[in-house]
Order: sequence, then structure tokens, then C-alpha cells
Amino acid sequence: MMKAIMYCKVVCREGVYMDKDKTTFDERELATLIERLAGEKERYQQEKIARKIGMMKYEQTAECIAELLYSADAYVRNIAIEILASLGEKALPVLERKLQDKDRNIRKFSLDALMNIRMAKSCEIALNALDDPDENVVEAAVEVIGEQQYTEASGRLIDMLKRTDSVWVLNALIRAFARLGVKGIVCEIYEKILSLRATTIEKGILVNTLVKSIGTIGSSQDIEKVLNTYSVEYRVDDFNLTFGLSGLIVNNDVSLLPKELVTEIDRVFKEYRDYSNAELTLLLIAASVKLQLVFFLEDIKEIIFLHKGEEFFIENLLDLICMLNDIPHDFVREVLNSAEPELILMGLKLIYKKHICGFNSIVEELCNSADSEISNLAINIISDLDCYRNIVLLESLTDFNEEAATIAIKGISVPDAKSVDFLLSRIEHKSRNVRKAASAKLVSLTSEICIKKLEDIVKRNLGEEGIEALEVMFRFDKDLAWKYITARLDSRDDGVRIRLVDIVEGENDNNYYNFMETMINDPSAIVRKKVIKSLCRRIEDRSLQLLEKLLLGESDIANRKNIISNMYRFNNDKALNITIEAAGNSNTLIRLAAVRSLALFGDERADGVLKEMLKDQVPEVIEAVEEVLRSRVEVIK
Repeated sequence: MMKAIMYCKVVCREGVYMDKDKTTFDERELATLIERLAGEKERYQQEKIARKIGMMKYEQTAECIAELLYSADAYVRNIAIEILASLGEKALPVLERKLQDKDRNIRKFSLDALMNIRMAKSCEIALNALDDPDENVVEAAVEVIGEQQYTEASGRLIDMLKRTDSVWVLNALIRAFARLGVKGIVCEIYEKILSLRATTIEKGILVNTLVKSIGTIGSSQDIEKVLNTYSVEYRVDDFNLTFGLSGLIVNNDVSLLPKELVTEIDRVFKEYRDYSNAELTLLLIAASVKLQLVFFLEDIKEIIFLHKGEEFFIENLLDLICMLNDIPHDFVREVLNSAEPELILMGLKLIYKKHICGFNSIVEELCNSADSEISNLAINIISDLDCYRNIVLLESLTDFNEEAATIAIKGISVPDAKSVDFLLSRIEHKSRNVRKAASAKLVSLTSEICIKKLEDIVKRNLGEEGIEALEVMFRFDKDLAWKYITARLDSRDDGVRIRLVDIVEGENDNNYYNFMETMINDPSAIVRKKVIKSLCRRIEDRSLQLLEKLLLGESDIANRKNIISNMYRFNNDKALNITIEAAGNSNTLIRLAAVRSLALFGDERADGVLKEMLKDQVPEVIEAVEEVLRSRVEVIK
């Protein structure tokens, strides 16, 4: 360890391997941290020190830390490997040199660090180690190439397959081929295994690796070999057998597989029945679904239990089950009648996605479930699927709760008189969300709206409760709607007048601007805020004129600030002049708004005003200007 500390001091003092930004590097701090790392006995503290060192991302850090690879303490060596990996590109030069070290362990440790530096350069360095005299080093180099999926090395690795006589190098090669997706070499690998001077146990290890990897590198022709050759002649682990077999099925065309072979696959899969590993379980089910095998449905409770709370798993599981041509009705009934919410949801989702009919009474009952996710999905089903649609039930559910009512309304899609009447009845609902859902649905229906009924609703509801009805009226009879909009301009309810702005926002220019001419004089600052927001969306001269007019008489600072902040949108001389005038305002907030707007004009005059504002008496304003000017310089660079 002392060697590493001294080496660090020498490297730093002599200026060797220094980065251009040497001034930002503290060699004394690094030497101190390494010394502390060497003397610390508590693992937690060592890890804290290691994290600090890892933040010093310089080549000289890597040079010093690499010397810890020589430590007799295995934990210190592992920490050094982790730090080197965290340094990324900065560690590559020293790791490349360490691959020439006479100590084979140092060469192996260097490759361990390269493993987690995911760069093409790492793999290029690892390539040079493929000719190393030590098989452990070669194995590690192959692992780096495979793990980082460096496909450019595929040819080189195939050549190695032909000439290697090492069990462990071959084992690494097989795994690498799987990671690289190298096809058409299964037979070559198996022949190589048979030709090796190795024990039966060693060959068994190699065959297990081959079978596990075969899903990626094999073809459908290898399925029979996996079942009747590899797994018979050698003791292939159940996990590896299932993993490889599933991969072969998922990744290849299996449409022409003989029936007896499918039966054998079904038997093997049934015998395995271990769903603890999420990756393998999904792969197994994907393979089963592709062959239209449904045995796993019998184990669905166990599968859900083992992976409860794993949303990604559950979603993928559902998608896979949906790929079955025929989902047994007994299975659907079983999960719908389950006490487990996850299973009930699965059943409902299958019904919804696959349009499975025949469970009307169960689904209707579930509409009243205490579990909102279950009840909402059930309501969606009776709303959207023809074979489940129940208008009477939907209508009753609108009084159940707000969320249920909203879903039920959205599900009404038949544009007949009955549906329209029902929606009109709900457009006066106490809940704004329900009213909005009803109005949106009425607007989306292509049938004619009964304007007389709509007018009656508007007349009855002078407050916000009548706004949604007025919104719908505006879509179907604007002249009539304008009459009631004008009448509500005198409403004492600020909320009503705000909503009126929403209604007319999509109107043509003349009507819109005539309306806004009135609204800029509204007595409520909150309403005027809404007017400002609406006008700022229309980048037109008439909008700018109204905003200027509003600004002259506006007493609310927040609204004035809002207008100035949006002047840049118009990007013309008039808007710029308004903003420049605001830059000299006595109110700090207004001047800050001017700074933000001037920054976005991109005009020489704006830049000149900003520079002048550096003389402002308020530090916040000066700071804001400096930030703008600084960002301009950075952009230019």
C-alpha cells in the first residue's frame, strides 16, 4: 500500500500524465485519501473514501489507484477496480499499460475494470489480450467483448473457437456468442466440446452453457438436439434446459414443428414449473404462447403471487396471455371470481383487450367493487364493448361516484335520442368533472343536439353549473350562445366570467376581439389574468393592441408582470418598445419581467438596454441581467 501512496506523490510532483486542467486537481488530497483508504478497517468508511476518490476524474487519479491492484488485501483490490471503472475514459491509458504487466493477476484485474467501462475503446484494448499466454486473462478479455456486445470482434472470436483447447476460454466464448447474437455455430461448438481433452464434468459444464445460450445462437433445428441429445448425454440443469428451449422457440420460426415434438416440449415445460425467476418465467410463457400451450394458466395464482407488485412483469404477462388464440372461459371465470385484486384485474383486462363475451353478470357486479381500479375497468367494459353495453346500468352509475360517472359518460357512444337526453341530464351534475365529461361527449356525437333542451338548462343555471351547457350550445348555435354569453358578462361570479373566456377562445377574430375589448375592463384581477393568458396565445397585432391598452390601466402588479414577460412572443418593434419602457419601471418585479423578455428578443436594441440595466440599484435585477449576458456569451462560444 505504501508503494501506491509514494507512487501517487511521485506522479503528481513530476507532472507526469497530467491533464490540461491541472490546476483543478489536488494531488495532496488524493494522496491523503489513498492513505486513509489503506489504513481504514471499516468497510463503510472505505466505501465513502472510494466514492470521493472516484469523483476525482483525472488520469493521474487512475495512475495512483492502479497501484492498489498490487495490494495483498482482496477488498482493497476490488475497491481499486471499482474506482478505475468509475473513472471511465480517464482510466483507459493506465489499464492498457497494465495489460503488459508481467503479473498475470494485474492483467486480469485490469480487464475486470474494463468490463464496466462501456466504450468501444475498452473492447479494442481487450482484443489485444486475446493472445495472452494466461487462459484466465483470455477468458476475462472474451467476457469484456461479450458483455459489451462488441460485434466487430465476432470474427476474431470464431477463429479462437477453432484453436482453443481451454475449457474455460471455450465457456466464455459460448457466452460471448450468445451476447453477440452469432448464429450458425452450434454444431461447431458441440464438436469442439466433444474433441476437448476434458473430464466429463467439464464437458457437462460446457454443454450446460451451450444449452442456456442456444436460444440466441441456435435455430429451430436445434430443438430436437436439445431434447434428445444434449440433455440426454449430459446432465443439463432444468433451468438451462428451459431457458435455452424457450429461447429457441421465441427466436425462431416454429410453425412447422412436428406435433410429437410440441408434445415433448409441453411435457418438459410442465415438469419444470418453477416460476421464481421473472426473466425465465416470461420467456417460458412467451414460448408456450407461441406454441399455443396453456398449461401455465393452471399456475396463474402462483405466478401472480411470486411476482406481486412487479408492474413490468404483470403487464408483460398480460400481453403474452392476450396472444393466445383461444383463452379458456373457465380460466377467465376463475380469475374473475378470485379474492385477489390482481387476478380480477387480469380477468377484466383480458375481457377488455380480447373482447371476450359471456361474463356480463360478473362484470356488472364488479362495477360496484370497493376497489376503484376494478370498478372503473368494469365500467369501461360495459361502456365500450358492444356485448357488455348496458345503458341503464351506465346511467345509474353516474350517481355512484364522480369517477365512475365520468367513465360511464365517456363510454356512451351511440348517438341516439336516448343517449343525448341522458347526457343533457348529466350536464347539470353537481360535479364539474361529470359536467365536462357530458359536454365533451355531447360535442363529439354527430347527432343533432336538442337546442331547446340545452337552452332550458342554460336558463336554469346562471352560475358555473350552466357553463358546460353553454359551451355545447356555442358549438351548435353560436348566435344563440352569444346572447347568453353577453348576458353573463354581468355575473358576480368571477369563475363564470373566466369560463366565458375559455368558451370564446376558438372563435373567429372579430367576435373574439370585440369580446376581449370588453373583458380587459373586467373589475376582477383574476379574470383579467385569464384574459391576458388568452391574448398572449394569439400572436397578432390586435392582441398586442389590447394588451398594451390593458397594461396602461392595470393596477395588479402580477398581471402587469405577466404582460411584460410575454412581449417577446410578438417579436416586433411595438412589443420591444413596450418592454424597453418597462425596463425603466420603478417596480422591481416589472423590471425583472422586462429582463426575461428582453433576453428572448434577440435584438441589438434589447442587448443595449440589458447592458444599461447593469447600473440598476437592485442586486436581483443586476444578477438577472448578468445571467442573461453570460448565457449569450456561452451560446456564442
